[in-house]
Amino acid sequence: PYLDEIVGSYFVMDFNRGGVAQNTSGSIHRHLRKLVEDEGKLLDPRDFDANETTREEFVSYVNKEMKFYQDKFDEYAFPNTWDDRDLSLYIDSTLLEAKIMSLTPPEGYPNAPYYNTPEELTRLYEAGKLDKKLNPLTPVMYRESFPEDLRAKILSYAKEHNIKE
Repeated sequence: PYLDEIVGSYFVMDFNRGGVAQNTSGSIHRHLRKLVEDEGKLLDPRDFDANETTREEFVSYVNKEMKFYQDKFDEYAFPNTWDDRDLSLYIDSTLLEAKIMSLTPPEGYPNAPYYNTPEELTRLYEAGKLDKKLNPLTPVMYRESFPEDLRAKILSYAKEHNIKE
């Protein structure tokens, strides 16, 4: 199973985009979890009942609120209570996160670090920011990279059980 089938989407959503380390404490994830699961004010964009409107509402909310969860290195100093070891660990951890981010492609495939709504993927594809072979409008099993034998098994099973696309 994919990671997002085991844990909630608040866990796999990574908001570190554009080379900016945002929300290293994970507080936006806790806030979103509260809004989605406890209060029901937002709908998880991958929820079965989610539609274009609810997904756009979620993305809009995150984009609007994210600035309040960013680490502002240019505005604040490190706490006076930190010793050299704490400061060194924090700097090393931040550099490690930046290096990992720089190596991770923003393609939007199932185990990607970023979760993109279908609408976001379509906009990225139309803007030419995704590989031409990753058209989000093409079902995965019809893409060139999908294993032929698995595609044949799926189509055979669908035909046998009268499942239509």
